[in-house]
Amino acid sequence: MVINLNDTEIITKIKHENNILKDLNKPINKLNSLFLKSQEKVSYYYEDLKTGTVISFNPNKTFYAASTIKILVCIYLYEKSIKDKKILDVELKYTENNKKHESDIMENMDFGSKHKIRDLIKYTITASDNTAYVMLMEYVGKEKIKKYGLDLGATTTMEGNDYFGITNATDYAIYLKKLLSLVRDYEPAEDLLEYMKNTTINKINNSSVGENIIARKGGEWDIAYHDCAIIYDSNPFILLIFTQKGTMNDKDIFINKTAKQLYAIHSLIKSLKQTKTRNMM
Repeated sequence: MVINLNDTEIITKIKHENNILKDLNKPINKLNSLFLKSQEKVSYYYEDLKTGTVISFNPNKTFYAASTIKILVCIYLYEKSIKDKKILDVELKYTENNKKHESDIMENMDFGSKHKIRDLIKYTITASDNTAYVMLMEYVGKEKIKKYGLDLGATTTMEGNDYFGITNATDYAIYLKKLLSLVRDYEPAEDLLEYMKNTTINKINNSSVGENIIARKGGEWDIAYHDCAIIYDSNPFILLIFTQKGTMNDKDIFINKTAKQLYAIHSLIKSLKQTKTRNMM
């Protein structure tokens, strides 16, 4: 079941689930109303990883990616380590040219110190350390990461003059599903999910998604304010929320209202499917 909500209408593609759609009308309309009232550009994407059910709003609208995109070079490097077992232990020298703002870990390191790629990946995800991220990007190269994203099926990877570029919810879902596929086939890549479960900058509250564990990579810069997550419910799901509410007082309220309503919809779909299954027995 795919439900895409855009600015003016609900587009549905349903396969033998009209009864479930009927029950979803009220909560989806409530969520749609929240997004239509927003004066800032906003987008969300929900996908149940067991059933493939997708609900989205403006999934192809682009946003400045901010730190959400940092996950891509990390996925790339772990995939490279399947064949090149030593790559994660390569040491990169920290120089004054690498130093960037918002680097809570690397700002305490000495210039000239050396850091393993696996450690820089950890800093990049857990603390969203900009210096660690830039060191990884300069090691790999922006064009390689751009090609990698496009080869995965994304449409907007690394556009622009910096190491962040723009993204959209459809593309970001591709990145997270690539990560999950990599983890299934390559145990060391589980490190990435563990780092994502232990981030220091969080926007979606656990209480908004049933107190479930969240693996995430958020991002914020100026008006860009996003959280991109995998929610570890009994039916795990992807939850992506992109906004241009970075300067607005209601940004966290908006993100958590969205998360709560999507979790309610998720729980309802799960309940309806379970009821349907029992009735068929």
